[in-house]
Amino acid sequence: MEITTEFLKDEVRSGFYIPTAIKQAWATQLHILKEIDRICKKYNITYFADWGTFLGTVRHGGYIPWDDDLDISMKREDYTRFMQVADKELPEGFAIHNFERKEDHWLFLARVVNKNQICYDKEHLDRYYNFPFIATVDIFVLDYLYKDEEMEKKRCDEVKYLIALADAIVSGKLNSLAKAMELSKVENLYHTRIDASQEPRDIGIVLYKIAQQQMARVTEEESDRIGQIFPWVLKGSKGLPKEYYEKAVRLPFEDLTMPVPVCYHKALKDRYGDYFKIYKVWDGHDYPYFEGQRRNLQAEADFELPEFTFDENMLRTPETEIDKSTSLKCISKECLDELKNMVDMICNAIADGMYEEVISVLPECQQLAIDLGTLVENVKGEDNTCTKAVVAELEMFCEALFAVYEVFTDESGIDVSKLDEKLLGLKEAFVHVSDVVKAQIIDKKVILFVSTGGKLWSGFESLYQAAEKDSISDVYVVPVPVMQKDVFGQVKMTNEEILSSVGWNDYPDGLKLAPWNSFSLELHHPEVIFIQDSYDGENECLTIPSQFYAKNLQKYTGKLVYVPPYEVEEFGKNDTVALYNMKHYVTKPGVIRADKVILQSDNTKNLWVDRLTEFAGEDTRKLWQEKLLSLGLPVMDSNYSMGDNDDVRKLLFGIGLNWATEASDEFLTVLRDKLSIVKENCNNLHVGICMYPSDMNQWRVAIGEERANEVTKLIQDFAIESSCELLTYGQVSLTSIVDSYHAYYGSPTPLVHGFNHKEKPVMLIIN
Repeated sequence: MEITTEFLKDEVRSGFYIPTAIKQAWATQLHILKEIDRICKKYNITYFADWGTFLGTVRHGGYIPWDDDLDISMKREDYTRFMQVADKELPEGFAIHNFERKEDHWLFLARVVNKNQICYDKEHLDRYYNFPFIATVDIFVLDYLYKDEEMEKKRCDEVKYLIALADAIVSGKLNSLAKAMELSKVENLYHTRIDASQEPRDIGIVLYKIAQQQMARVTEEESDRIGQIFPWVLKGSKGLPKEYYEKAVRLPFEDLTMPVPVCYHKALKDRYGDYFKIYKVWDGHDYPYFEGQRRNLQAEADFELPEFTFDENMLRTPETEIDKSTSLKCISKECLDELKNMVDMICNAIADGMYEEVISVLPECQQLAIDLGTLVENVKGEDNTCTKAVVAELEMFCEALFAVYEVFTDESGIDVSKLDEKLLGLKEAFVHVSDVVKAQIIDKKVILFVSTGGKLWSGFESLYQAAEKDSISDVYVVPVPVMQKDVFGQVKMTNEEILSSVGWNDYPDGLKLAPWNSFSLELHHPEVIFIQDSYDGENECLTIPSQFYAKNLQKYTGKLVYVPPYEVEEFGKNDTVALYNMKHYVTKPGVIRADKVILQSDNTKNLWVDRLTEFAGEDTRKLWQEKLLSLGLPVMDSNYSMGDNDDVRKLLFGIGLNWATEASDEFLTVLRDKLSIVKENCNNLHVGICMYPSDMNQWRVAIGEERANEVTKLIQDFAIESSCELLTYGQVSLTSIVDSYHAYYGSPTPLVHGFNHKEKPVMLIIN
């Protein structure tokens, strides 16, 4: 998987804010997974997504938005083979942690890490997206369970005894006599020898190995179920039917694929029940996992680790003055004053009969008018309405100047009556120039929107529309690139990649887009600047051009307004994970420096006020209460065009691979029946069909080539007969699919969660 800049950006999924800091961890974990996957393919080793990764694959098509780790599992035989080859196959710097290799890792799982310690070396950070912390992929072990529950209970009791004994010896809780007696008991029971004189940790390892052997002692033929014995079967879990894990099929996960059990729906349903029900708070581990590493590092360091902190100098004060002397408005005013002086000089010189002085001033006056017109064109753009109006009057003024000049160069001599007429025309032309420059430039309010991506434009949409309707406003949109940077803040992208990252084509038609690299803040000096990026270089691996940092924009506007580019799902003070992530998008320079912050609700405002007060001090609470506005502006998806008044209702029919594997021989018959029902209602419906996964090779792996081909033909024939739309999952974004259809019918897929989140009807086919 190539980690793109787009992947590393802050994002909201399912209403949950995912900051770049979490994306860095994800990206590094995916880098580790890629190496594990390479090894497994090379040695024909099967693995499966597990726990949150398994749930995320099927329900979200990637990570669970509020999860931050990556879990896989292997059957015991595959796990053993992986451990035999991993050391020689994993890249330099990688390591495997288990109870044999890692202190205090008394777990029956392997943890593949990209480094044994936190690392700030530039080469390491360049490779892992500026993420210095230890990233891991956990490999859980699946063992076969006894069919007989009593035998399984006996096995579990043995394992628990061995673990308890090992833990007691390692922790020094047993005296020498008790230790000798218990070890002798183990030796007799398992026909082995244990050197009691070894270090406690070494004895613990021996006992854990014996426990591991007992976990692995049931063969596939003796069993009908499979499970993770430590800790879940030991705690009473019955595992899952082994046929669920007979094969692995690969489903979309982020921008790659993830192997899951062939009966993935049944497996998740047996484990979680209604696994589409959302829980955002859990007790599995701290969130994010790397925060604990940071705390430990800080405890050992003799210096403060770099972190953004509050500085009251970031706040604008009433005494803060903005130097506008270089702005187009000031320059235009100065030009008008100078043009007026020149026109007066021309009139006075003519009255005094000083014609030579008039002839010398006319070209200077004309050049100044031309220079002003050129400057306006360069600053505001040739197609700008203001520009056209100003340039038109300046051209008329230049023509009036030339008309005066012609009187003086007439071979028949100077006609005084004609000169008076042309002089009157010059005065009128200057009045028109003065009026239009004042109206279109000096008195015009310049409003600037600095956008960090067309996909985020919807956050600005209502504000932009209001500004456009204001006749005294001149509105600009500057799309800025979001660029990857190294640990020293240097941009790592080529000029071509930077230009491409702007994403011009992602913006709606009709916007007046201005190039970021030629837009002059100094000349425009906008009255209001709206921003979406609040980092000012504080993002861990991404940046925008520094001239568009809030600290620089403050110099050129009297009103800097931060508008969060995402709308999050409302949450409260018990949502610990969502509250944690606020440190990544609330307590940032752009928010601190902004004169106003526009938020989605009163609840959101209250949460932000509390978070900012905690960050900056109780004496700042009133400041945040005044600065933050809960205007409830809608954050609309620009791709969404479906209205409740549409005459034709649109139904998405999802056909998941689990249906084919779990319904077995009945699948094709049932599918034909369902398609027939849909076909009968096609006159009243627009139907779309989405195969999940869209990769038919995975269908062939799961149900065989012949049946997979039958499925393909059946659906293609139906699409032709019913003029139905075939959608390819992954090529069309999940959001746009959900926005384009009114309801979902079919198998469990990540689309179900999307429809549920949008509160659109969902009807699942239950096998």
